[in-house]
Amino acid sequence: MAVDGSDVREMIDFINEAGVGAIGTVEDAKAQVQRLVDQSGGFGAMLLLAHEWANPMATRRSFELIAQHVMPEFQGQSWSTRTPSSAPRTPGPGTPSSRTKPSPT
Repeated sequence: MAVDGSDVREMIDFINEAGVGAIGTVEDAKAQVQRLVDQSGGFGAMLLLAHEWANPMATRRSFELIAQHVMPEFQGQSWSTRTPSSAPRTPGPGTPSSRTKPSPT
């Protein structure tokens, strides 16, 4: 996939707006994960792609921020993927009822 843009800022904007990644703040990353949840109805795992282009300490700090501030927002959202397709899905993350496990059937 070619990244459109004539400078770095335009390329970053393209990545973020196309939904193929999140480059920016913790809030930008949360918004991208939420878009993926909304598009898919929920998922059980998320893989992160990394290159060894950036400073290793900066990359580590990025992963720490994701672990501390992004992923906790989405804990438990995959429960909706474990219910039969005929059952109503639980609300998305951010609502208290989405953080509870479904009752056993």
